[in-house]
Amino acid sequence: MLAALKVVRFAAIVGTAIVFCGLLVLVAGATVAATAMGPGCWLASGGTLSVMVLTVTWDFGTSRRQVENLSYGPASITSNSASEA
Repeated sequence: MLAALKVVRFAAIVGTAIVFCGLLVLVAGATVAATAMGPGCWLASGGTLSVMVLTVTWDFGTSRRQVENLSYGPASITSNSASEA
């Protein structure tokens, strides 16, 4: 059962990535076409393309990994206060 859930989750992630990459190519093409139309036409598609490129390159997992590595409790409090002294 757990293996089946992992396969479904992996398929969902891969499907989402394929759709996103396809849309990224479409937006890039629209931006190139809009630059040929005139100076004011490319602003919306260029902004969308830049946000999509930032989304691809941003590492959203770092903050999650940092939170998972934190330890809470009396031991972490005493170790922090001892290291500051």
